[in-house]
Amino acid sequence: FESSIPVRHCRSHSRLRRPGRPNICSTGMATFVGALASGFFLQVVVSGQSIRPSSLSFADLTDGQRFQSGRVDEVLAKALGEHGIVALRDIPRFSELRKAMLRDAHSCIAVAPHAQSLALEDGSVRRQLAATSVSAVGLQPVDHGSDSKACSAFQLSSNAFREAVGGAVDVFSKRLSEVLAAGEAIKLPKSDGVGSYNSLEDIVKHGDRLEHFRSYRVPAKGDGGSGRQTVDFHVDQGLFIAFAPAALLDDASVFQTSAPAGTFTARAANGEETEVEFSEDDLIILAGDAWNQFINDKHPGLRVHAPAHTFSVPADA
Repeated sequence: FESSIPVRHCRSHSRLRRPGRPNICSTGMATFVGALASGFFLQVVVSGQSIRPSSLSFADLTDGQRFQSGRVDEVLAKALGEHGIVALRDIPRFSELRKAMLRDAHSCIAVAPHAQSLALEDGSVRRQLAATSVSAVGLQPVDHGSDSKACSAFQLSSNAFREAVGGAVDVFSKRLSEVLAAGEAIKLPKSDGVGSYNSLEDIVKHGDRLEHFRSYRVPAKGDGGSGRQTVDFHVDQGLFIAFAPAALLDDASVFQTSAPAGTFTARAANGEETEVEFSEDDLIILAGDAWNQFINDKHPGLRVHAPAHTFSVPADA
């Protein structure tokens, strides 16, 4: 996100997609700041209108025995079945990698000739850079088109961040495959027509990962767009997106911690709309519409809810 001068805030996320097949989403940043206590727990209502996602320790996901004996599998199933959102915490170096990437993304996007720009209905302007991680060859460079120091720094920090998030997504998909218990029911043909993907873990492992780094400039007071959402309610394509909470930065790419980065609202499986608060050091997993298209109702296991959601940048940043 970028807000009006002198305060801006950056947002980014990334997506994995196998051409001709459902998108799978991974890595990035998004909005919203919150705080979570240690330990995992189910969805907790923190006010009449807001919740914090279920939080899962990365160590519990990595250790198969702890995952099952600690009932982490039950937490994951309940979180994705009711709200379609779960938070991964304590990913090694995630906090420092996120901050470095956000800072450098903010600086690079401001000067990158290949950054794509889009004016939104609330008056915000979104600028975006993109990259791809291809399973056969690894990370591909971010297409920024600049030889500036800012973008050189961003290339390094974004690669480190993408590697960390990619590893976390791989672990998450492995455990979700176990919880899903779908077996052969989710077999999907490969785009080249040779063979098929036999599990969720297989799909994520071999899918191309599309990664987007976005910043938003918020309109100044009196410029219109008051009361409008930056992005209206929608369900993301793909199996899921993984994103890291964004932050407000000033023109010198210094983090501003005194104001919230925006508002994220999601619609639960029961139709209730609630604001969701995120911890800035967690990786957030959000289910997408491919669950409805390719997996839900095709097996007796877990039905994952793909939540419609919206966000708004700060109106007075």
